[in-house]
Amino acid sequence: MKFDVEKRDDLVKEGAPPVSAERVETRPGRRCEERLSYLEAVLRDMGDGVIVVGRDGRVDCMNRAAMDMFGLRSPDEGTRYFKDISHYEVTDAGGKPMPPESWPMARVARGETFRDQEVTFKDRATGREIPCVYDAAALKSEGKPGMSVVTVRRQAGRKAAAGIMPGLGSLLGLISASVPEAVMATGCDILLYDGRAGIFRSTAAASEWQRTATEKRAYCASEEDKALYARRVMDSRNPLVVEGTRDHPLCTAPESLANKLGVRSLIVLPLIDKGRFLGSMIIDSTLDRRSLGDRDMDILNALGKLAAAMIARAEAGLASPGAAAPATAGG
Repeated sequence: MKFDVEKRDDLVKEGAPPVSAERVETRPGRRCEERLSYLEAVLRDMGDGVIVVGRDGRVDCMNRAAMDMFGLRSPDEGTRYFKDISHYEVTDAGGKPMPPESWPMARVARGETFRDQEVTFKDRATGREIPCVYDAAALKSEGKPGMSVVTVRRQAGRKAAAGIMPGLGSLLGLISASVPEAVMATGCDILLYDGRAGIFRSTAAASEWQRTATEKRAYCASEEDKALYARRVMDSRNPLVVEGTRDHPLCTAPESLANKLGVRSLIVLPLIDKGRFLGSMIIDSTLDRRSLGDRDMDILNALGKLAAAMIARAEAGLASPGAAAPATAGG
């Protein structure tokens, strides 16, 4: 069975915004650079997304909230994202398709200042929708529009849920607690993908099945690393085996005891049901990649498919008013 193998340091480097040589050679004037640095410092931790865009439509800067909102890893990805007219259906507040020249970033490139433009981006391939409200203000240099600061916030009434759907947490906790008993593993976490928010939500962080301090410290990867690995398998749709190195150890969770438990690799499985990506299962394995055979990966893949089917069934039942609760073993 096909699966990908990556070193943790390579994945961490990929997850960091790349440094563009071209941008270094053609860096803006010192005044603009200081202004941009100031904006980055002030807006870095805002809950709203903040995007700095040049007159050419290039995204020069995005804060973490903006990247998480759209599922992006760098400003360069943002430049491609907001110009892509083939992969996305873009609608206005009334649900009507918008021509590309009316998209927020197209207006920004023309130097327009505007407020409260309601726009929904919908990925044609996955069906994921991102409904947001855009404000834009042009910054002038020598009396002419130079760059614009765009703020993005979720539309009222269409915010993502604050956590995992009620009633689903117990099922996920049961799966997470059962998997290590079935395979050579010390722990398992399931990250559900919230398509509206563009983020992953960890079962281990909320599950009632892992409550003691010792059990929490047994997890190998930090929440940040797990989200990085989950996003990788969302893009590739292939299982991923992650290994550590001396400079970039595998176990990064605070006060993790996983090294003492003999964790040698992390196995990240995509959870897909009927073509829909639901999330990923991350297993703290005591086997290294050389010890993982086709049979091992077939078993793990089967577990992933079973978990995905159970999650999809539970979500469908919980989302239907008056629907009966999903059946459990022995029930």
